[in-house]
Amino acid sequence: MKINDAFSSYTITATSSNTTMGTVSGGGTYEEGKTVTLTATPKSGYRFVKWSDGSTANPYTFKATKNVTLTATFEKIPPTTYTITVTSANTTMGTVSGGGTYEEGKTVTLTATPKSGYRFVKWSDGSTKNPYTFTATKNVTLTATFEKTAPTTYTITATSANTTMGTVSGGGTYEEGQTVTLTATPKSGYRFVKWSDGTTVNPYTFKATKNVTLTARFETITYDYTVKLVNAPKDAKVTIDGKSYADGAKFTTKKQLQASDVKATYAGYTTNVKIQNYVITVTYTKTTDGVESVAADDEAETAVNYDLTGRKVSQKTKVRGISLQKKGDGPTKKVLMR
Repeated sequence: MKINDAFSSYTITATSSNTTMGTVSGGGTYEEGKTVTLTATPKSGYRFVKWSDGSTANPYTFKATKNVTLTATFEKIPPTTYTITVTSANTTMGTVSGGGTYEEGKTVTLTATPKSGYRFVKWSDGSTKNPYTFTATKNVTLTATFEKTAPTTYTITATSANTTMGTVSGGGTYEEGQTVTLTATPKSGYRFVKWSDGTTVNPYTFKATKNVTLTARFETITYDYTVKLVNAPKDAKVTIDGKSYADGAKFTTKKQLQASDVKATYAGYTTNVKIQNYVITVTYTKTTDGVESVAADDEAETAVNYDLTGRKVSQKTKVRGISLQKKGDGPTKKVLMR
């Protein structure tokens, strides 16, 4: 029997499909039957996929029985991703955005957008930040809570400068945009003048857009009158509220006068009083061409004689009768005494 001294050897060739992604080791010359161990070492960010013969073992161990060439395939490691789920507790009140799939370490920004008349309250994890920013490190589910917005309100303060003269109403608390109507109500004998902002409108209507303080000013009502005496004796006067006024006099009173308030008497004349446009017109009319008047004092029973101008001529007591006689250019009356 012939003995063969030489051992058979085989070449094991191991390569990387992309040395940027990874390297391999273990290749070389191996005696038949020896154990071969090939290792594929991926670089950072990559991972081993398989050997060219389809094996995914790594390290890859086998017996040297023939020449072998193997190539290790690598690939980029897909990033770790997380799902960020974001919802609104009530879509009538508001919406949310920013949810989705994020790679690990990426920045997530969630935004809660309230609808008109509502406001954002908080996220379901208790955070009140909005927008809400954090780093993706795990799957997250968040819900945004909203609530009805309390209306903006304003205080409308309305006062009277003098409550003896008048009162005001309409002040209070109003929601933004509401209509405010202030009314100044004068008391008897007074009238509204203006509001403290200068307006003279009453009632005063405006929209509530800020806090407002307004004061209503009142004043005493007065009436300016002029006295006009028509066909009156030179010394004729009228009496109003205990005061005497001659022709052309002007005066002011707090009440509106009626004809009955004017006392107009003169011996030998009848009077007619008219008031129009604050002019008091008193028209005098002679009663006769002879005797104008007889004035008697109830206590002294005194008879007084006047001429046609109203000038007193004589005075005697105990009136008995009256006769008419001429004297000078004009008639005079004679009062007969007992």
